[in-house]
Amino acid sequence: MRGILCFNCNGGPGRCRDSPTRLARAITYLRGTTWQRALIHPGVYQMRSPTRGRPPSRRS
Repeated sequence: MRGILCFNCNGGPGRCRDSPTRLARAITYLRGTTWQRALIHPGVYQMRSPTRGRPPSRRS
């Protein structure tokens, strides 16, 4: 699969040494540190800041 990725996208798996475990940890890290979309009404999303393990507050 890496043969069809662009140069920049190919670098991610390479930096993780093609290890599924390392890639899974990288995904988990990114999910916890990037803004997330929260559906608040059909078709309407609110961007929420990273929670780093805490549940999103109702005020966000």
